Amino acid sequence: MPRTQPPSPPVAGPRSEGAPPRPVIDASWQRVSRDGVVPGQGTESERLDREVLEGRRR
Repeated sequence: MPRTQPPSPPVAGPRSEGAPPRPVIDASWQRVSRDGVVPGQGTESERLDREVLEGRRR
């Protein structure tokens, strides 16, 4: 079993029935956006990362 998903509490069981993939997708998007592999946001994230890196380096 992958350890990417934390143990969900029993209280979020019936509530997460309607939107369980939403938090998982959000987490994956944030993780992928850092690598710049997300389609669409990959270019923007890469540009922002480069700007931050250049600003910190300078």
